[in-house]
Amino acid sequence: MLDTGMTEAEAAEAWLKTFEAAARTPAALGALFLEDSYWRDVLGAGWEIRTLAGANTISAALASAEPLSVLALDPDRPAPARVTRAGTETIETFFSFRTAIGRGEGILRL
Repeated sequence: MLDTGMTEAEAAEAWLKTFEAAARTPAALGALFLEDSYWRDVLGAGWEIRTLAGANTISAALASAEPLSVLALDPDRPAPARVTRAGTETIETFFSFRTAIGRGEGILRL
């Protein structure tokens, strides 16, 4: 995702759009995550606080959870930027979302 020729904002928006479209399809969701990916859910897609690891685990859990929709970059937070986290260069951004029961915010690292 870092070498696509897109700006950081374009890459983040493309991922969010693809994620929203894949909401209930485990295979489509799984394609959005690396095997060493992590998803930290704090009451956003489910009614529990949990950390999920691995593309298959994440995609299976998200496919059966409350779907996130109306995903968008958060205009009140810093713009998407290239940063280094845990020794890995990544695009980091904040986003907002909705579910059937409320609104939430998240951080995305590509």
